[in-house]
Amino acid sequence: MSKLDDIISTFRSFEGEMRLQVLLDYANGLPKPPPELMATIGKDDAARVHECMTPVWLWVVPGEGGEGGKSVKLFVHVGEEAPTVRGVLSVIVHAYEGATADEIAAMPEDLIERLGLSPVLRMNRVIGLHAMIKRIKRETAAHAANATEAPEAGR
Repeated sequence: MSKLDDIISTFRSFEGEMRLQVLLDYANGLPKPPPELMATIGKDDAARVHECMTPVWLWVVPGEGGEGGKSVKLFVHVGEEAPTVRGVLSVIVHAYEGATADEIAAMPEDLIERLGLSPVLRMNRVIGLHAMIKRIKRETAAHAANATEAPEAGR
């Protein structure tokens, strides 16, 4: 069973408001990005996720390990005023810690529904979170493509 399957199972073991409490627990456990990434907020708009109404910054960086050492690490910064967005992104960060680009590409786009959160989140939140999942996949794929091309460029 994958980390994501374990998390989904945990969420599904609760009903309605209790699922929200689990989500808030995840929100409180969202790791802080390293200071060098945080320092780019407001200076470099590339990490800003414009698809979401909530101010969110997302970074996909090379990680260590994974298949052939080609893993990625996700860092996210979301303001305290958006605990549901923080919570869902924290679930993703925890579920895909040290994942490869292929593993992230297989992330279910219906993650919100699988977690059982659709009934307790507003539609605009769900739409924004779906957009962020697509962006995570897109940026991870771009990172993997660049990592694959880099060794050939040095030949």
